[in-house]
Amino acid sequence: MGDQTTVAKTAGVLVVVLTTFAIRFWIYRAGKMRTRGMKVKLTTNERFFLDHQFPYYRTMSAAEKKRLEERAGMLLAEISFDRFDRKDPTKEECLAFAMVLAMLTADQPHSNCVGKVVVCKESDRPEMTKQGEHPVLFVGETWLKGLLQTATPATIKEKAGVEAAGILQEFYESRA
Repeated sequence: MGDQTTVAKTAGVLVVVLTTFAIRFWIYRAGKMRTRGMKVKLTTNERFFLDHQFPYYRTMSAAEKKRLEERAGMLLAEISFDRFDRKDPTKEECLAFAMVLAMLTADQPHSNCVGKVVVCKESDRPEMTKQGEHPVLFVGETWLKGLLQTATPATIKEKAGVEAAGILQEFYESRA
């Protein structure tokens, strides 16, 4: 009788230990496979573009650049881009928009932008509409690049204009 109790206790402890290891392994694997937090990593060419088109970028510290690039990379991974003239949007248009929005929302927690659409067209201010439940933002490439040329994180709202900054903020906070 004493032998059976010892075997049963040992088997019980062994089952608990094996189950614990199996659950820890499963959680580890699930964490590595999740897609949340995906971001686009900027290439050397894109950083070169930023150095020439975004003067404030050159003055930023390495930590500030990394933080801004990560934020812009998350936005680039989540937002869909299109052009009003049915051509493919350029990398520069997408990157300029992501940098402007990243600077504008740098002090806020990240908002999920999956399902949001940015359409590039020639205009001097952004406009936002809804297509079904998805927010669609129309922005001008010239306006974006001009804003990128003159803005800093401290002056982005002022340089963009109160109305335009409000539209960009509304787009960022809207639910898709």
